[in-house]
Amino acid sequence: MFASPGCRAARRRDLARREATCVVHLAESARGISIVLEEITEARRKAIVGSIRTISVEELKALGERLFPHLDHPWRERFFAFLTDNPGATFHHATTHDRVQIVYCHAKDKGMWFMPGIGMGPMQPKGLGIFKQIVEGR
Repeated sequence: MFASPGCRAARRRDLARREATCVVHLAESARGISIVLEEITEARRKAIVGSIRTISVEELKALGERLFPHLDHPWRERFFAFLTDNPGATFHHATTHDRVQIVYCHAKDKGMWFMPGIGMGPMQPKGLGIFKQIVEGR
C-alpha cells in the first residue's frame, strides 16, 4: 500500500527532527572532545615547564640507544636523523605527565615526540608554539 501525502509529510518531519537531534548531539560531542583536548594540552604544557632542560647530543644519542636498541627499529633512523640534521644546535628535552617525551630544536623550530613502546612523530604547530614560548621565556 502507498502512504497518503499527509503520512509521507509526517515521516519527513520526523526524519528532519531526528537529523537535527543528531547534529546537536554531534556538536555537543565535538565541544566536549575539544574541552578534553584543551585540558590535556594544558596539563602537558605545565609538565613541560616543570621538566624542560637543555640536553646534549651525547645524552640524546644515549636516550636514542635506550629507546631504540634494535638497529631495525622503524623509528630509530628518524630519531638519529633528527640529531644529525641539526648539527651544532641546542636541543631541549621534556617529559609530560602522561609519559610523552619531547625533543625540541629551537634554532630550527622543529621537534619530535615519542612515547616508549607506543609511537613517535614530528611536533605539530601548536606544540611547537608552546615549546617556543617556553624556551624564549614568554
